Amino acid sequence: MSKNSIEVLVLCSLLIFIATTVPNIQWAFVILFFQNHEASTIAISIYVSIMSIFLLFTSIFSQKIKRLLPLKHMLIVCIVVLCGVTCLHGTLVLIDDTRVMVGLAVLIRAIQGFSATMIQVLAVAILICRFPKNCGRVSAVNESALGLGYSLAPFIGGIVYDKVGFLLTFVIIGGLGFLMIGPLLFTNCKNLNIQATRNIRR
Repeated sequence: MSKNSIEVLVLCSLLIFIATTVPNIQWAFVILFFQNHEASTIAISIYVSIMSIFLLFTSIFSQKIKRLLPLKHMLIVCIVVLCGVTCLHGTLVLIDDTRVMVGLAVLIRAIQGFSATMIQVLAVAILICRFPKNCGRVSAVNESALGLGYSLAPFIGGIVYDKVGFLLTFVIIGGLGFLMIGPLLFTNCKNLNIQATRNIRR
């Protein structure tokens, strides 16, 4: 495997890992947080479900959405949006009105669902274009990064939450997610962008 192929493989693995970890850090403590603020069971259920709903619809329309920008630009935008709203999630603790807090939380989860799904879809598209004859490898990378992200996210979030509290947990994890922009900017994906775009449009 060439150096460039390894670079792309690592980059896409990190992208999928970030897309899975960042929006799922709160599951160790978020239900308790809502209960302490006397949110209803229905409100909590909507919060829990909304990301999956947007994940589904974003996956369905991802082919059209990704044509709005070049592949690398779309990835950067989605990372900024995902990590930005994750940081904003922490500010919910500053809101006294439970209804407003839950409403904003649901909106944030919806945006997280959209941006995280787009990151994953684009990362898999890059892998498919880079390794067209190795679908098994693409699937293995995707599932491994997803599994690792889903497994570690609540664990990491719970540890950080115990140390610094609700607000800083989201600010720290969301802020760390922004670091993914660095490797993305310095990865030579110019030809890959064109190739990926053409293949997906067919």
